[in-house]
Amino acid sequence: LTDAGDYQTTVAILNNGIGCVSSGSIQTLFDFPTFLSKQGVYQVVSVDTQNENNVRHISNKIDRNSGLTDALTVLGLLEDGILYSTVSADYLEKYWLIFPETGKCWVYDYRYLSANGVGEWYLLDGIVSSKAVVLNDRLYFGHNTGGYVFKLKDKSDASPYSHTTIVASANVNTAISCRWTSKIFDFGTITNFKLLRSMTESLKPSASSMVSIYTRSDKNATWVLLDSVEFKYLTYSGFSYSGFMYGGNPFPRSVPQRVQDKRITYYQIRLSNNEALSSLGLQSISFVFQI
Repeated sequence: LTDAGDYQTTVAILNNGIGCVSSGSIQTLFDFPTFLSKQGVYQVVSVDTQNENNVRHISNKIDRNSGLTDALTVLGLLEDGILYSTVSADYLEKYWLIFPETGKCWVYDYRYLSANGVGEWYLLDGIVSSKAVVLNDRLYFGHNTGGYVFKLKDKSDASPYSHTTIVASANVNTAISCRWTSKIFDFGTITNFKLLRSMTESLKPSASSMVSIYTRSDKNATWVLLDSVEFKYLTYSGFSYSGFMYGGNPFPRSVPQRVQDKRITYYQIRLSNNEALSSLGLQSISFVFQI
């Protein structure tokens, strides 16, 4: 306090090279101030040191992606949209960074961190919003041109895996298209050819799960549909009509696939789902291969 009783704070340079370009991107995650800069998303991890020692780069895996030529490749965080107009929210232990012009929303999951303190990112689209607010444990978005307010669905909502719009006073559900692309696998060696015999995906249980499986390799770089499978959570053989009871399977469902891809060095898979009222929850992937 000053002699007059006013609060007085000391202003000092924290970092000479990394600065915030969007006030709307600022959130505090696990006591770490998080913000968007021209170099990516950073966290302040210390105030006792200066420059590169007091910040942590958490978006380096997704900052740029334009070097890839795949037509389905998503542009990196720094390549798509206007940085200074971004808005953000901290919801369900995830950092939501929204680009209003493109409708892209990069989501940073900081519940499970790697050894260097960095979580995982994934991408949502169709969120054309200039404001995001958490209210009563739900996430709301404000539409930047139409004046609409949207609420993010969760599993407690009816039809959680589809868009719900009102047409002629009736609710109409349309599919939410989702896609997950794996990293490029080299199976521990880049100097030997591999024979990939099979792979198995484990899907999280849900009332209805559906997945289309695509693969490609350095031998054939075009995505090829391997299979589409669907599972139901309910086991109708367990119904008891007298007591209105039914059985269910709470365990993950395994999806074994026979592959037989020969003389490959690198391999990649893509899982997708564009079915209304159906989820896609991946738990694990395993391969059987021979060098």
